[in-house]
Amino acid sequence: MKDQPLTVEIVDGELRISIGVSRLKFACEHCPDENIGLTKYDEDLDDYLSYEVTDERAFADGVKLALQGEAEDGTTMVHQLLDKAMVKAIEDGAMGIGDNMKPQEW
Repeated sequence: MKDQPLTVEIVDGELRISIGVSRLKFACEHCPDENIGLTKYDEDLDDYLSYEVTDERAFADGVKLALQGEAEDGTTMVHQLLDKAMVKAIEDGAMGIGDNMKPQEW
């Protein structure tokens, strides 16, 4: 669904994060946080400027490639997102995790 809002759900044992390409386009064009880099203030116009997505499918493909781009150690932006989300869940008292840490098993 092109217009699907950002959703995070568990379906058939999988954590799924999804957004429709039209919603992704909207998010890019209407980002309210100037610090992210998608919006900037133009003093001459006395207004905020944002990027215009001219081909939502091509833009979504570019975002997908950015998310899959690997650092030297093989990690991606998605790995970093999940790592931060797991730490936050633990800090917030998520159920299903033990109280003590254990040696890693490789």
